[in-house]
Amino acid sequence: MSVPSSVLSSLSAPISASLAGLSSLSGLSPQTLAAAAKAYREPAPPPALPVLHLAARHAHISGTEPDSCPHGLAWLERGEHVKAGWDSAEEADAFGRDMAVLVRREYDSWVEICWTEAFHHVFTRILPVFVIDLILAHATPQLMRQRVVHGGPTFDAYYQSAIRAQLFTQLEARLSGLRGQAEYGVGGVPAHAHGGLAGAAGAGVGEAPAAHGVPRDGVCVLDLAQTHGAGTDEDDHATCLCQLTCCADCLRTSAAVRRGRGPAGYLPRELDAPGPVRDGWAGAVETEAQARERAAYAYTYASGSRAPPAPPLPRGAGFARIPKHRHDAHSFRPLLAHPQMTDVLAVEEHIRWRLKELGAPDASVEARYGPCTNAPAAMEGLELPDEDEDAAAAAAGAGERKTVEGRVRGKLRKTVRAPVKRTGAKDRRVYLPKTWTEAEPQARHTAVVLTYRHFVNLLHRTAASTSPFLYPTYASDISALAHVHPAALYRRLTEPSLVRSRRSRAEAQAWAACMERWTELLGAHEKAAGNAHVGGGAPARAVLAYSRAISLDPRKTVYYSNRAVAYNALGQHAHADADCRFILARDGKNTKAYYQRALARMGTARWRDAEHDLKMVVRFSEGGAARHSAEKLLAEVRLEIAKLPKQSLKDALDF
Repeated sequence: MSVPSSVLSSLSAPISASLAGLSSLSGLSPQTLAAAAKAYREPAPPPALPVLHLAARHAHISGTEPDSCPHGLAWLERGEHVKAGWDSAEEADAFGRDMAVLVRREYDSWVEICWTEAFHHVFTRILPVFVIDLILAHATPQLMRQRVVHGGPTFDAYYQSAIRAQLFTQLEARLSGLRGQAEYGVGGVPAHAHGGLAGAAGAGVGEAPAAHGVPRDGVCVLDLAQTHGAGTDEDDHATCLCQLTCCADCLRTSAAVRRGRGPAGYLPRELDAPGPVRDGWAGAVETEAQARERAAYAYTYASGSRAPPAPPLPRGAGFARIPKHRHDAHSFRPLLAHPQMTDVLAVEEHIRWRLKELGAPDASVEARYGPCTNAPAAMEGLELPDEDEDAAAAAAGAGERKTVEGRVRGKLRKTVRAPVKRTGAKDRRVYLPKTWTEAEPQARHTAVVLTYRHFVNLLHRTAASTSPFLYPTYASDISALAHVHPAALYRRLTEPSLVRSRRSRAEAQAWAACMERWTELLGAHEKAAGNAHVGGGAPARAVLAYSRAISLDPRKTVYYSNRAVAYNALGQHAHADADCRFILARDGKNTKAYYQRALARMGTARWRDAEHDLKMVVRFSEGGAARHSAEKLLAEVRLEIAKLPKQSLKDALDF
């Protein structure tokens, strides 16, 4: 049967166009061709987190807010600051309550953002390490296909458990600020120190920022800004408190509206119980049916069940028609989508480049990226063996030979010199075992692709069946938010966004200085409230007020000493002792800390330790009521010490 000429012409047209494109390369300069070849040979990096994968953090006008401020107040210009303060303590308390509603919703949204980043990190960084670790453990291509890809429920359950642990580890690292740059500043101003909050101060600072216009963190108040006449380009998710306090009524309205615009995911059924977690939750709550569907999404391999078999293909058809699954409002909706195939292919290429740098011969990869150079980037995250004995012998002057011990003709043990194995290139090591390097390149490539894609499938099912709010300390973190002033948490959420904003150095420094003034004012307000609670016989409420003051400015030791007073009044002497030790580590002559620690140690019958602290109070006091009280307590303590058994010489030396 002859082929029509029209078909031949249609097939030859693209080929002719491709040949014409290749022939046009001859007109390019050698420098251009060399630059293109150099760019093509650059190491294959893992793909960056796509902007579309980041949940939107903008608070647009939803129709429930007023179009304009009812009081006619205007939004301050960016960089414009006012004197911090309120007309009354009631206004300061109302501002704190409104900010608490605002930052709780933003904190839960921040958890979801960190979960997205943790998922992407495991997808691009951890899973390749899983694959390479298998190879370093002498797994052959055939073994990887048999035991990993088709290993069955036991192996899948093991890797799902490891993936879940990695997801929670990366999430915790981002929430605590351990991921990324350890210390950062705002416009040259060092980062403000905050104590003990599982918040999101510097999470992910070292990673690639999102494009301008789609901030990846911070707190968006665009709705509040537009209500007061600001433009859409004013909000960079790092609004100063000067703007937020310009109209208390609009802030309260915005905070109330945000209760209905919470996190994108559901509150897991496991956390749906009366308490701080449920009370402040602004999103939807998972139903019992959705919880069952989420648990079944991963096909729990530990119980021996498998995914249902795929329906058979219709006869005579080369493909199966797969209908799209439509999610309704009452069905389970995974928070994260499956990674796109382009990203999967990019990571697979990155793995092939790393294996080439570890010593796996592959002509196609070497043609693109050059010969093996043992690049340090290829060793990231791997536990490789140290330099072998031949390198140490060469450094000691042994030349191209290494020293080994063995039998010579079966008689005596004798030191002999054996030639050092080289890879052909100078100072290039082969880290991979022979079971991998001597296999066929195509078999190696197929095993890597199948294994990695199997891990990606397990990752997606694990992340979809596990809520980010199920990480071990989420409930305790939410309970701890009650001891943190909302303004302190707001600063921690917005400061990293300020680092990435387009503000000038002077604007950033002014923002940091203004936040210092606000935190000092709020800290003084909380301290005054704590003092009033102590005088009113409410030490528990005093502890809460002093803790909120410490979250605003942990550098002021007076907050710790006052909290120690409240702790001693509650009988929580261990906490009082810890606060006093924190003060004395910074100020060794603080008599108030010594006195409160003596009271705490008296409460735990540590009389000799209390005697030491009271002596320090007498030593550093210049007189007055403090010295008189210390001398009076010291006499009581010595009476208790006299009742104790005589101290041995060893105990005296240890004391």
